Amino acid sequence: MATKNTNTITGKSTKAELAQYIVQSMKQVKDENLLSRISYTLKGVQKDEKSVAKSDLYELAKEVMGALTAPVASPAPVENSPKPAPKLGKKKSAPAPVENKPEVKEEVKETAETEPEKKAPAKKTGAKAPVKKQKEQKPKVETADQLVKGTLPLAKIFPKEIDHESLGKLIACPDKYKTVQEIREALDNGTTLIFAAYWTKRHIKQMGYAQMFNVPVPKDGFPYDLDTLQALYVCEGIDRIYALSTYTEAMFEFMAEDLVRTEVEGNDGSKFFMRYSAGMEFEIYEAVETEAE
Repeated sequence: MATKNTNTITGKSTKAELAQYIVQSMKQVKDENLLSRISYTLKGVQKDEKSVAKSDLYELAKEVMGALTAPVASPAPVENSPKPAPKLGKKKSAPAPVENKPEVKEEVKETAETEPEKKAPAKKTGAKAPVKKQKEQKPKVETADQLVKGTLPLAKIFPKEIDHESLGKLIACPDKYKTVQEIREALDNGTTLIFAAYWTKRHIKQMGYAQMFNVPVPKDGFPYDLDTLQALYVCEGIDRIYALSTYTEAMFEFMAEDLVRTEVEGNDGSKFFMRYSAGMEFEIYEAVETEAE
């Protein structure tokens, strides 16, 4: 299940809401000291939620909010201060050649009209089409567009292994992590768990991914049609897991029932198992350290 970004927190916010705000905001924090304290606090919450007071989470959340909003006020004094003036002057030198560029373009247009043969090179852009087709052939998720009539394509089988550009090697765990407690224990032991959610270009547009989370989405879609969500926090008082997209920073939440695999039968009589969260197909992966690492 998806959850929208929490933009504000108050003294009445619950511990889960405060932790959620801190988690989904931490990637925007640049202060290393603050990031270190956030990481230390979240680890404490994961091991024993009662060991971290709500007041401590609230103070940390306020500090995070202050760190994120502070840059907004900084531009005003920078413009008024005499020292940044030379820097702005250097930037102003750039527009001079930029203004000349439109004139060059106009001249090109004029020559294009007089020499129509030069339009031929424009057709070279057509070479991009084959590149897009190659990208569409990359997804390793086996799909079946008409397994179940009247529905979106189903991810019949997720890849056993994924070579992720930032997470490294991911191994599918279809027969593990069937309970929230198992997820909690894995995170406590330092295991990196990834919830790979099936999002094709059609899903992204039809389900309104960008609008749902208020985040930008990769123009070419997700590699392998999978949005990789890193499990960050497991609630103590409720069976809920928060996971953050490594691509868009959208925050997702998964409930205990989402972890149970459901048997699905296609129109052709074939049967397979799938995990669902509010209709979204997903599989759980472990990040494995290679010898090179």
